[in-house]
Amino acid sequence: MPRLRQVPRDSADDYARKLYTALFGDRDPVAQPGTATGADAAALATAQGAWGAADDAGATIFRFGADGRFLMAEAKPYLEATQEQSGGELGWFDLDTRTGRLSTLLELDTNLTSGTSHPGEGDPALSIGDTAIGSAGFSLPRLRDDRTSDPTSLVGLWALNSPTDLSVAHLAFFANGRAMFLTQEADADCLGRSAPGECPPGVEYASYTWDAATGTVVFNLLDGESTLSGGQRLLHYDTNGCGGLFETCATAVANGQEDRSTTIVLTLAADGRSATTTRGNGTIFTLYRVPTRGLGAVAVLEDTYVRAEFPNMVSGNDAMVVLYRDDNEEIIPLYRFPVQQVTESFTRAYLNLALLGCPAGRGETTQAEVYRVTGDWNESTVSWTSRPGIDFSENWGVTRFVASPIGSPSAGFVKIDITSLVRAWQEGRFPNHGLALDRRLSSGPDCNFHSAESSAQRPFVSLE
Repeated sequence: MPRLRQVPRDSADDYARKLYTALFGDRDPVAQPGTATGADAAALATAQGAWGAADDAGATIFRFGADGRFLMAEAKPYLEATQEQSGGELGWFDLDTRTGRLSTLLELDTNLTSGTSHPGEGDPALSIGDTAIGSAGFSLPRLRDDRTSDPTSLVGLWALNSPTDLSVAHLAFFANGRAMFLTQEADADCLGRSAPGECPPGVEYASYTWDAATGTVVFNLLDGESTLSGGQRLLHYDTNGCGGLFETCATAVANGQEDRSTTIVLTLAADGRSATTTRGNGTIFTLYRVPTRGLGAVAVLEDTYVRAEFPNMVSGNDAMVVLYRDDNEEIIPLYRFPVQQVTESFTRAYLNLALLGCPAGRGETTQAEVYRVTGDWNESTVSWTSRPGIDFSENWGVTRFVASPIGSPSAGFVKIDITSLVRAWQEGRFPNHGLALDRRLSSGPDCNFHSAESSAQRPFVSLE
């Protein structure tokens, strides 16, 4: 099934509006994601994180994010009688804690009748505990205990290129030597555009071996297939064709390119919270370990930039944010994160910005500084003329980074320690109107960062 676009309440039909009302009350779930009052705050807080279990024949994972966002994926043999297959779901959930009934509104559903999309009237109540979620029919533990687990272990759920975006691809490693890869959108460049439509969203289930000394991970797709009534071959453990880790679509088979084994090399960060791997063309991919208890990252609430040369320009819908300053021009990025809502204890807080590149950059080192915004603003309306106040008397974080050209594989995340600013917001010393980036202590080329509207790597604050 293809990815469905998000439909605001005022553009939805009567049936969809009824679903929105049942799940979200009067709110528009596209403009204001979240659940109605059915799921109490304690249950939502407990649910956040990664849950899952696996055996030799299959696996199930759930990830519950903030504000009622969730994903699930399962690997299983194809069941023709009930039309169930390996696949995933992405959407919003609501839990009535009085009855234990789970309701979902799905943006993506690739497991046919399996999962949450086809609940039964007699389904047992769902319970959410500190160590497991489940009902009378199943129980899923947390994938790992972040507080005691070995940081060099791969076991757990990893998100590709964004720690906060639940719609990106996810890779789960299980302690029994099984791994599941979930893709949640079709690959338009399927086999170099030679196999259109043969890289749909779906799931792969494989065995894996991990050499911690070299970082080498070897995946081998599990066997199992059925021939449908029309003669079509259906693989039980690869429903994304030539997407993901393996090449199993019809075009690959016909051209002798079928590949059911894949090797990658992962470079694990010292703290075990992220890992990188590099494709043959030099593109670097980052995997972020999904915290099993919700602590880890806060997604950007809104971002934009204001530009002195075009004082009335509004840039809140741009897919990038620009930083620049010289004697004749100034471009200031603005960000706001709801970090004051974080209740868990943390040691450090870091602003993470994905560098798209610096158009005039030649690999030199440049700098960015963080300043506190002192007035309210809205990304949909703010311009240079209406920009909020910014306190330039004190910077709350400084980082130096390489001004990589646009498209350079070396462009990665710029990370700035903003612990003192986050604590000041949480302690109520200042209202949280967000932060601004500037170069008041240095100079350098204009640099572009992915924004919240980017489909790639969105800004976030990581907590450690």
